Amino acid sequence: MSNSKVMDKWNAKMEEVRSEIQNKSKKELESAVNYLKGPQFISLEPLFDKKQRDKSIFEDHGFKADTLYYRKPEKYWNEVGLLVPDNIKYDGTAAPVHVFFMGGGFWTGDWKFCPWYLHESLCQARDQGAVILAVNYPRFPLADINDITRAVDDFWAYFYDENDFTEDYKHAFPGLSIDRKRLLVSGESAGGYVAAYSVMCAHPKLEANALFLRYPMLRHYKRDDRDNLEIPYMGESIVKKEAQEGANALWEVVQRIRGEMKKAGLLGLSDQGVFADILERRTPPYGMCGAFVTSWVGTWVDYFGGGPQGEISPDVLTLMVQANSKRQRLGPGAKIPALFIYHGTDDKNVPFEVSKAFVKEWRTMFEPQDLGVFFLKVHKGHGFDYVIDGNFEFQDGDDVPDKSTTMRVFMDAMSAVWNTK
Repeated sequence: MSNSKVMDKWNAKMEEVRSEIQNKSKKELESAVNYLKGPQFISLEPLFDKKQRDKSIFEDHGFKADTLYYRKPEKYWNEVGLLVPDNIKYDGTAAPVHVFFMGGGFWTGDWKFCPWYLHESLCQARDQGAVILAVNYPRFPLADINDITRAVDDFWAYFYDENDFTEDYKHAFPGLSIDRKRLLVSGESAGGYVAAYSVMCAHPKLEANALFLRYPMLRHYKRDDRDNLEIPYMGESIVKKEAQEGANALWEVVQRIRGEMKKAGLLGLSDQGVFADILERRTPPYGMCGAFVTSWVGTWVDYFGGGPQGEISPDVLTLMVQANSKRQRLGPGAKIPALFIYHGTDDKNVPFEVSKAFVKEWRTMFEPQDLGVFFLKVHKGHGFDYVIDGNFEFQDGDDVPDKSTTMRVFMDAMSAVWNTK
């Protein structure tokens, strides 16, 4: 695959040094990240039924998939999954595009992980004759928010590159044409953070018709039940004392390895388009232990980092609050996307109030210029939507009495906006 010159900072020597550190420290870091050994942290069976775990989900929905890379090194964290429906036209007709960012608390997640795809989004893309670009990005514990957002910036630079990106997708699917002006950007959970950041901060050319957020993590990640000394997590009871001990040990291991990588010149290179992880593909539940524990005991924000002197950078929702207080505006460009968002009121991972606050700040910043806000809620927990269908009912997220709608109506409204030229 080709990559633009600005992303071509990786070389054989850097890969050699990265591999040396990986061989030395990978097993220790893996063990520290995944130290809780409950079944929900080592197997998908307690989390998803067989149909959801089935790797043929793309084929079942009529999609073919291929892998592109938006920068070097060509590792899993720089992958883009290109999903093309079998009803696509190869006659020069440009297809709408849905750019999707998967969640995982910035600790886990991979575009090849089928259970976290929304069934209705796959149906929607096929109905619209649209392609999906599912974007991987760096993850904790070795990445911080600068590594993540710079990678996202590089993806969007790649997306708008008429040479590299166009050459790559046409090599994968000869005759395919993509319409960048009919763009839907979406994210679930932590991917919602990346999607919101994309629309407001990532690239001057980025003009999406719609932004779709599913129970988005838009603040620094803190569980709603973080003050409890023991909580049930996916069917198993977890004691906080044990979690805290593991979190402390993990931080010590990460700091030592980060020190080795920094000394070797492999950290702090996000401005050069480089991230050098030593862990492998982050397919859930691998990494879920890190996301759960650090958000519970309060150390998640230390991995977020981002400040030049080690201080914690503000999250995307805080940036909106700060901008609104000064009557300033964060992107996007001339086109304001319609906002489609839903969240469960029983969500312990990411509190419902996060989405409610985001909608308030969004309206302050962009109305009356925007195309509309579609904000829905349901009395469910985190990740409730993986298996719902078009008949699933939501309530109005702004607490309008007796006002409800179905998933189908919600998705149809999104499709109409998405396909506006």
